[in-house]
Amino acid sequence: MTSLRISRRDFLKFTASAGVAVSVGGVPAHAGSRNTCQARRSADTINETAIRDFVSGVHGSVVRRTDQAYESARRIWNAKFHRRPGLIVRCADKADVKRAVDFARAENLLVAVRGGGHSFAGYSMCDGGLVIDLSGMKEFHVDRQQRLVRAQPGLLGSELDAATQRIGLAMVLGGCGSVGIGGFTLGGGEGDLSGKFGLSCDNLLSADVVLADGRSVTASARENADLFWALRGGGGNFGIVTSFLFRAYPLTQVLAGQLVYDVAQAPTVMRAYREYALSAPDTLSTGLTFTLRKDGPVFLIHAVYAGDEASAAPVLRSLRKLAKPKADTIAPVSYLAFKTAKAGPPPGFPSTVRTAFLPTLRDEVIDAISEVGARSPPAAELEMFHLHGAVSRVPILDTAFPLRRRGFDCFAAAAWLEPAQRDAVHGWVQSFWDAVRPHARGAYTNMFNDEESDRVKEAYGRQYARLAMLKRRFDPDNLFRLNPNIKPAA
Repeated sequence: MTSLRISRRDFLKFTASAGVAVSVGGVPAHAGSRNTCQARRSADTINETAIRDFVSGVHGSVVRRTDQAYESARRIWNAKFHRRPGLIVRCADKADVKRAVDFARAENLLVAVRGGGHSFAGYSMCDGGLVIDLSGMKEFHVDRQQRLVRAQPGLLGSELDAATQRIGLAMVLGGCGSVGIGGFTLGGGEGDLSGKFGLSCDNLLSADVVLADGRSVTASARENADLFWALRGGGGNFGIVTSFLFRAYPLTQVLAGQLVYDVAQAPTVMRAYREYALSAPDTLSTGLTFTLRKDGPVFLIHAVYAGDEASAAPVLRSLRKLAKPKADTIAPVSYLAFKTAKAGPPPGFPSTVRTAFLPTLRDEVIDAISEVGARSPPAAELEMFHLHGAVSRVPILDTAFPLRRRGFDCFAAAAWLEPAQRDAVHGWVQSFWDAVRPHARGAYTNMFNDEESDRVKEAYGRQYARLAMLKRRFDPDNLFRLNPNIKPAA
């Protein structure tokens, strides 16, 4: 059996572009509401003349079941899902997005929104309905002087990293470069610069959005402020972002790498890191990770220091003193080289994930996680990403993103390379969930699987009531439902 190794850099924040749909406010409410659980119509039942009229006005292209491009167009990263939509609209511009939303609403179609297509939950594809595919919308503009980046939702993290690094700027983007920027940002957007610069959504300055009723608006701190609040962590619920405006930072060099330990050292290292985390500087972002390598399971600390070597020296010295590693690869490296060092996981394998936020790593959790991590299967990873610094200083009610306290965003993610491995992989992921569930205090919705709709309310906590009120006002029919769905308030 071939062992596929996937590191933290590969598996980090896979879900990003499941759909670039968002929660909104600041616009007139609908007059009434139909049953939000109503069945959606199959595109196969639509009058052919209506379909031809729709297609004739699309600037991009529309892929149908009978088209040669259909099979490739419906594929997404997570091969667990084999969904067959009735229509796939490959949007060329905002007008196409608006036309697709209007058509789906008029014909009562199920809607999926695809950006990078990296959803663990398979939200970027649907059966029978309409897929609004944004992957061709890749225009961007970088203002070096103002340190601003305007980007369309079809862009991948690797594409923006390359564009901004060419002129000496960096953005908060995910660890896997093939993740799209849209769903990643709207779900929060945790990345290797988050300790110093916050989340991706914390660096969002404005967004252009096509709403559920087909109108296009701009959201910022001064315009449609309710929409802007919900964009920053609310995920895919009320509209489709067609353009993002981000803040960027002057940064081209980091110190990054891994401290690698024998898996038996994991409980000792985690207990030591738990104390170290209390005073970890903003400039240091870390993940504590179990994974399987050729010589067996290992435990490692993945570290990124966003600063110069002089200031890094005492920080990394203290980190290295936690325990003696069997390998130490932390060294100065260009930020772009660091981000592109791993190609990311290959598409086409089915996978699953469970996730939880832990305010601290209690002794019993450390012991339980260590036991699970020591049994990591191939193509799997168990990580505890340390949230602190700029992320935790944003007041909890300032954005929809709910994880604003110091702690550890934990997940176990795994793929099965052969059908016979499926049950074992699911069992391993479930054992992680069993270990952390009694101690979980919320979750990062970007890492939900397709069977966790019951966790959405818990994940948003205090933010959920406001989001549900906005949903009732602006999407009472739940047009945008393929996401970690916020149900309209009763």
